[in-house]
Amino acid sequence: MVNIETLKESEYQEILGVRKPTYERMLEELERVHQEESQKPGRPNYKLTVSDKLNITLKYLREYNSMKSIAVDYKVSKNAVWKSIRRTENILIKAKFLHIDGKKVLLNPESEIKAVLIDVMESEIERPKRGQKNNYSGKKNDTP
Repeated sequence: MVNIETLKESEYQEILGVRKPTYERMLEELERVHQEESQKPGRPNYKLTVSDKLNITLKYLREYNSMKSIAVDYKVSKNAVWKSIRRTENILIKAKFLHIDGKKVLLNPESEIKAVLIDVMESEIERPKRGQKNNYSGKKNDTP
């Protein structure tokens, strides 16, 4: 488990994938929504705090750990991890400060493109070296 209080400001980006001000705004938004929902009737989840739920989500998105390994770290069930990730993502998607401009802004002729990022990775396609003509003629025939 990551102890957020002991992290230096420079370590937030490296460990959690976001800067400290962004983390704090995310946490504020989650706590605001949690406070609104705590007024509603129902069974509350006391096992995970709001900061734990945010940490779980960021850890899952940053490190691609399995939900089972995260569940073992936080001593909860795999289903609890899935629910907290799903819920946290849904809340943060609705947050206005995390909004990223969509495709329509890029298509606007007056908008200025500041940077273009291209993620390209070459991967070799495996193809049969020999004997392909014996097995494949381009038609779908009964094969022996």
